[in-house]
Amino acid sequence: MGTETGSDGMDKFVTEDILLAGAIPKCCVTTYRAVSPRLLRRAQNIEVQSGNGFCDISALIIHVKGRKYCMHLSVKKTLERMK
Repeated sequence: MGTETGSDGMDKFVTEDILLAGAIPKCCVTTYRAVSPRLLRRAQNIEVQSGNGFCDISALIIHVKGRKYCMHLSVKKTLERMK
C-alpha cells in the first residue's frame, strides 16, 4: 500500500484493487455452492468477503491464476476437510 497525491494536493491511499478515496470496492454479487475439488486444490489465495461492510453479501473468494471465484461460505468447510 502506498500514497499518491491527487489533483487537489491531498494524499490518497492506494491498494492493489481500489483507490480508497471515493472508489467503489469490487464485491461478489452472487455465490456458487458447487465447486470442483480441482479448483480448490489450485487456489493460490483465499479471502472472506464480509457482508456487513461495503459489500452486500458474505462470500469466500478463491483466487486461481489471476481470476476470482465467488463461493458460498459453506465451501470453506469443504476446503478445511481437504487439508
